[in-house]
Amino acid sequence: MSSGCVSRSSETGVAAVLEILKTCPSLYQADIHDRELKTEILSGYFRISNIDPEIVRRAVSQYLKQNVEDRTYNVQEMFKLHVLNRILFDVPDWAQSNEVGAFGGWIGIPKRNGEVNLSWPVQEIDGEFEFISSNVGYLGEMYMAVEEFDYFRKKYGFRVKSETRLK
Repeated sequence: MSSGCVSRSSETGVAAVLEILKTCPSLYQADIHDRELKTEILSGYFRISNIDPEIVRRAVSQYLKQNVEDRTYNVQEMFKLHVLNRILFDVPDWAQSNEVGAFGGWIGIPKRNGEVNLSWPVQEIDGEFEFISSNVGYLGEMYMAVEEFDYFRKKYGFRVKSETRLK
């Protein structure tokens, strides 16, 4: 009996994440100064961050698979998942380029002195999030969002859940 409850709860969680991803706008080429848009994106992603990580992973995997099957896994959809991974995980702003996995062909990510801005386009300062860019290009094979999810989860872990605010 309890496994049925877990299963229903799990499926409800997956459905909730999928609905947020489907309805949440993409930051791709958006006006990063549009406070309403930033609030809408972040509030959806913060709701996702309160769901069990295994359920979120399943939902991200399903979302990606469905978009690939529907031939709608374009830069806008890939960028949604790219931003989500940076909200969910406690990635550093800067990391050595040779220590970071390659999960997509993003063009425009800031680099300096052998480092890459791993949190780009998200910046967290004193518990407040800000989007620092929406201009991005993409070249190559599709973004491997689930693989990056797994890598970030293992290497950096989920952010501590708190009352995070939009800057």
